[in-house]
Amino acid sequence: MFWTPDLYYLLNVNPNHFSPTIHSLIEFFTIESQETLNLALTKARIEHAPFDLELEIKGNPNIWAKVQGKFILSERNGPIIIGSIENIDETRKKRIALLENEARFHKVADQTGLIIYDYDINEDKITWDGAIKSVLGYEIDEFNHLDIDGWLNLIHPDDRMFTRELLADAIGTKSPYHAFYRLRRKDNTYIPIEDRGTFIGTDLTKSTRQVGVLENVSAKFEFESKLESKEERFRNFYNFASEAIIITEEDMIVDANLAFKKLFGYDSFQKISIRDIIADPLWDGLEKKEKSFSLEGIKKDGTLIPIQVNKKEIEEGKCILSFIDLTLINEAESIKKALREIQEKNNLIITQKLALEKTLEELKITQSQLILNEKMASLGQLIAGIAHEINNPMGAIQASSQLILENIKNQMINQEHIIQFLSSKPKEKREIYFNWMVDSFLKRNQLHGSEARKQKKLIREKLESFGCKDADFVAEEIVDLGVQNCLYMIEHLCHEEDFLDFFNYGMDYIHTTQNLNSILESIQRVSKILYALKNFSHFDKLGEKIETDLVSNIETVLILYNSQIKTGIEVIRNYPDSPVWIRCFPDDLIQVWTNLIFNAIQAMSYKGILTITIKNESENHDGTKWICVLIEDTGCGIKEEIKDRIFEPFFTTKELGEGSGLGLDIVKRVIFKHNGQVTVDSIPGKTTFKVSLPI
Repeated sequence: MFWTPDLYYLLNVNPNHFSPTIHSLIEFFTIESQETLNLALTKARIEHAPFDLELEIKGNPNIWAKVQGKFILSERNGPIIIGSIENIDETRKKRIALLENEARFHKVADQTGLIIYDYDINEDKITWDGAIKSVLGYEIDEFNHLDIDGWLNLIHPDDRMFTRELLADAIGTKSPYHAFYRLRRKDNTYIPIEDRGTFIGTDLTKSTRQVGVLENVSAKFEFESKLESKEERFRNFYNFASEAIIITEEDMIVDANLAFKKLFGYDSFQKISIRDIIADPLWDGLEKKEKSFSLEGIKKDGTLIPIQVNKKEIEEGKCILSFIDLTLINEAESIKKALREIQEKNNLIITQKLALEKTLEELKITQSQLILNEKMASLGQLIAGIAHEINNPMGAIQASSQLILENIKNQMINQEHIIQFLSSKPKEKREIYFNWMVDSFLKRNQLHGSEARKQKKLIREKLESFGCKDADFVAEEIVDLGVQNCLYMIEHLCHEEDFLDFFNYGMDYIHTTQNLNSILESIQRVSKILYALKNFSHFDKLGEKIETDLVSNIETVLILYNSQIKTGIEVIRNYPDSPVWIRCFPDDLIQVWTNLIFNAIQAMSYKGILTITIKNESENHDGTKWICVLIEDTGCGIKEEIKDRIFEPFFTTKELGEGSGLGLDIVKRVIFKHNGQVTVDSIPGKTTFKVSLPI
């Protein structure tokens, strides 16, 4: 029996001290899994039936593995069974957890009274789930027959039109959808519903799926009604309280109860400030006063009265003040009682202060967590760079499209005149003219600077010698569009009286063609970026080696890092003339190039030379051929004392929060998985990582 090195690693046995047999393999599994595996091997041997199983391997703890096998006839060894064992413990746990989470989600939705929907706009189909039975009285299968029109028909007629308009507006703008309406239950009664929906997808501007929830808000409406009743009771208590109470904003009175008006003699509190009722020549604002203080108040007629003022801040700049007329307190016992009440209020204020301090501390902790989240958000810089790269060609497409529309508009306006104009010309003239336009589509030689000015002068002089009246204009247009190589055809037409009409009509078509070429080039550029992004994000679920072009694999990463590279880094590519095909795990190798290239970019502080070389190496003693990838940068280098540690997990020289220390560990593991090697040589100004892969 033959095992690959990965199986020794999975089963945690030493290949130098262990001899693999079918019986020793089966012993690694639990009793239940052994029976299943024995039965599958027997059927494969007798019935030639392939098998694909999930079995449990004994260990501390046990792990789950995917075991696959099939019967084949080998020309050299006869009938054999080949197979694979893959560690799926984490995947299986996640799958089970996902199913449990989904079950809990549906249970929570049902318990909380939420109806869930998923609306496919293109298919005009709605899938319903959640508390349909408890909220509306329908069975879930009965309700899932409803399409968008069926749902709208259940809405109260008075609410239907407005709800339809809200939904249409949300679909048109791909914005969140929020509506309140009355929905008919199965028993034909109506209940108030709050409907919240949103679009999902990687590109919301093109999303055609809206998901959301319907919530029965009958209890909320009832609560709001009760709240209004309580507010009315509070207002009655406030107005008819025996204690004078005012609400202030800064030092102005914005509200006052009847007891205040009675105490100070005012009919209205409008345009009255604290200064008008306080006899304090040194008054400098409420914020400077204690929670409770005594002084003299001024009534409207100028009479002074001793008052006790209690202050309560309700929000920044706003306070509630209560006034106690101390002239009514004639006996010492009454004064002591008032003092005790003041002390109790002070204690209450102290308690509130402690609660506010605790809340402030919790807010500081929350702020720290938000800062950490903000740092994590910076990991999206790669995607932001890609978005910027796509915006440039999209801008070119937009500009070219607008120019094409302008040209087509001009041609449509002058179409009848142009047809009559061309039909009046001899056939040989028309053929020369059309050949000029076609050749100008294909031959473009753009000139700039002094070379362009020199060419314009030569063409102008030549056209003038042929009797062209608009030689300056024609020379400018021809050279600016880069179609001067077709001048020999213009020479046959330039002496005509109406040559300028000939010329302008042709240039409109040439402009249009060149703008179309610009659009095609921009589309190819966007396509290249998106293809690279698709390769980068692809996940190979099969986990099998496939034939892959190594150059294309590396270029995927370079395209995605183009925004970080193009501003200050020169990339030198030393690739073979033809594609380099190897059998590998392409998704894993992309992670290798991602880590090595990004480390190089950071080591150079985004300025320097990045050299990538692909070359073959000679065979070793066992006949294995190697392909080598060298990634070299001109950065600061790796210190000699830490060079032996850079591949250790969690070892990093970056600042806290900038790196996990797992990048090079991932590189080492992926190369080991390919039975390859990775080495590093580094001096200040030159660091080279060498990855060797067997072919």
